[in-house]
Parts: sequence; C-alpha cells; structure tokens
Amino acid sequence: MTDKSVEAQSHEIQKIAHEIISEGFQEHPKAQNQGVLTGKFNHEAKDRGGSKEA
Repeated sequence: MTDKSVEAQSHEIQKIAHEIISEGFQEHPKAQNQGVLTGKFNHEAKDRGGSKEA
C-alpha cells in the first residue's frame, strides 16, 4: 500500500465520490440541478483553483 497523507487520501476520495455522483446525475438531471442550487459541489471550483462562484 502506498503511503499518502490523510489530506491526499481525502482529496482522492472526494474526486471519486464526485465522479460517481456525476454519473448518477446524468440519469437524473433534476438531481444535478438540486446539487448546484445547494452548492454541494463547490470543492470542484477549489480543485481548479477558482472561486466558489462560477
């Protein structure tokens, strides 16, 4: 097993979870809109180096 910091592992898990959720939302567009409205995926902007507001 590779030694990674807890922060690196957490970031990797967040990215994987986002991919899984995004795939599910492709089947349910209403759910995707709800996620955007509630701001649950603001970590994505952080990953790109942007702000939370798009």
